[in-house]
Amino acid sequence: SMLHMRGGRVLLQKDDLGDRFLQSLEDIFQKGPKRLPPDEIVALRTWAKKAIERIRAGGIEGDFRRAELLPALLEHVFTTQGLWYRGPKESFRWLKMNRPALFTAFEAALRPGADLSAFEQLVAEYLKEPVAPALSER
Repeated sequence: SMLHMRGGRVLLQKDDLGDRFLQSLEDIFQKGPKRLPPDEIVALRTWAKKAIERIRAGGIEGDFRRAELLPALLEHVFTTQGLWYRGPKESFRWLKMNRPALFTAFEAALRPGADLSAFEQLVAEYLKEPVAPALSER
């Protein structure tokens, strides 16, 4: 819960407590998050497909799913691959460098008034990532 302090600077400390704390945060970060079980990864990927179906159906539930899909899917991109989700700013920066097609799909779906095809393309691009890398050891 304190990973946001990673990269901080110690201003005052007793002994080397502050330095050790920051080093422990870095160690935790380098180990990566706890891996999701395979069935949970499959469930998140299935959820994305079902969200598109509900968006297609329209109505208030479809509109809700449309609004819900973008932030949830961004987090799922990272959690299903065994990576830390560090919020939208860092996540989009990472996607632009490491998964440019997925970044572009997010960019299109996030545009005001984006049509359904942008959301379909986003989910399709998300599903291109194989499940295996998240399950193997680093």
